[in-house]
Amino acid sequence: MKNRKPSLPTPVNYEDLTELFSGKLSKLKRFQTSRGNDKFNLLVEEKRDDLLQCLKEHKEVIDEIEDKILEFMKYSIARFPDVYVARTTNKQNDQEYFTAKTFIPQKGGKRKEVKVYVGKAEDFLFDTKNLEAKRLAIDKMKKTLKRRLEEGTI
Repeated sequence: MKNRKPSLPTPVNYEDLTELFSGKLSKLKRFQTSRGNDKFNLLVEEKRDDLLQCLKEHKEVIDEIEDKILEFMKYSIARFPDVYVARTTNKQNDQEYFTAKTFIPQKGGKRKEVKVYVGKAEDFLFDTKNLEAKRLAIDKMKKTLKRRLEEGTI
């Protein structure tokens, strides 16, 4: 069995919930608007209307929950960031260097990419899997994420 990191959940948000359960836009067949007019189909549609009304009535609470989840996730990522090291070439001088990047969840299911400079590729033998490059990338990313959280820019 492989030792894999669990992926982060998508925070609940009002727009996704209403889109999921509104019959016309739903991507899931079981939540689509029914075509028949029998009693059971009408009951299902009534239950959908009740759900959508409840979502609408509690939109502010759902938005607050999303905000709290995102805040927690951002701070958790800053503590233990998933960092990807990439080799990039500066087109002006053909110098190769390493950058580290990670993704921070944003409102509405979006993600913001955060990049930091790690160093010259030659210092790590041009190997993006170099352990020293990875360690340095994580350290620099943690500092950058903490600073940007304090500034309120992520």
